[in-house]
Formats: sequence, C-alpha cells, structure tokens
Amino acid sequence: TCANGVIHPATLGSQLAHEFAVQYGAKAYVVNPPDTDELQDLARMTGIKGVHRTVHLHALNLKETAIRHSKEVLGKKYSECNYVVCHIGGGMVHSKDLVNQITESCGWIAPVTAYPGEFEMEAMAAGAIRVLDGEESLKKYSGKKVFEKFDFE
Repeated sequence: TCANGVIHPATLGSQLAHEFAVQYGAKAYVVNPPDTDELQDLARMTGIKGVHRTVHLHALNLKETAIRHSKEVLGKKYSECNYVVCHIGGGMVHSKDLVNQITESCGWIAPVTAYPGEFEMEAMAAGAIRVLDGEESLKKYSGKKVFEKFDFE
C-alpha cells in the first residue's frame, strides 16, 4: 500500500528496480513513480481546514508529455513553463468529441493540446538519460510522507 492508501501495480517498480540493482551490482533509476510528491505546500490546500490534498497521479506520463511539449512545441525547458496537465488514461483523448469538450470548457485558460496514447517506455528511458547526461539532477525518494498535517491560516 502506498502512503496515501492507493494500491497500483506501478508502485512495485521501485522495489523491483532495487532488487535487480542489488542482485546484479548495478544502478537502478526509477523515473517519476505514481506517488511522487513534489507539490508545493500551497497546492495541498483544499479550502477545508484540516483536509489536505495527497498525491496519486500518473507522474511518468504527465511529466513526459509536458517535457516533450516544452521542447518540441515551445522550444523551452520544462522548468521554464507552467501547465495544467491532465492524464485521462491511455485512450480517452483519441476521442475528438472529448478533446472538443475540454477545449470548449478550458480553452479560455490557455491553449489545449492533446497527446493521445502514453509514453511510459520512452519516458523511463528519457528520464534516466537526462540524469546520466547531467541535464536533470538525481532525486532520492525515501517513501516517507513529506508533510504532516498543518494549517494554512
């Protein structure tokens, strides 16, 4: 079980990677696991005192899509951009009707771009390459909660 109580097969990835690294004396890289918590404290606010947002998201695909969009469409680094990214599964965005509904509802905020499909395998390789090339710093995840309940007053 993850820190937020959600069970997902992808949470086994870091455990398996660790076991293989130990068994073969190699380094293991896990890229943006599902319960990666990089929220700013302000993003934890829900508007209800004592109720805080926890993280369980498809970080691997969300971040890879934003990284690709930054580089290929805007010619910028991901760290220089701000996005609202939504992972709707591996096939919800193949529907032009759905994309049109999202655009009509949210297009006033910013341009809407849809990337049908998922980029998991490419994202894992690209993340490891970014670290090995020094383009991105290696992050260490402890598996411990990064915050305790606190008040936003």
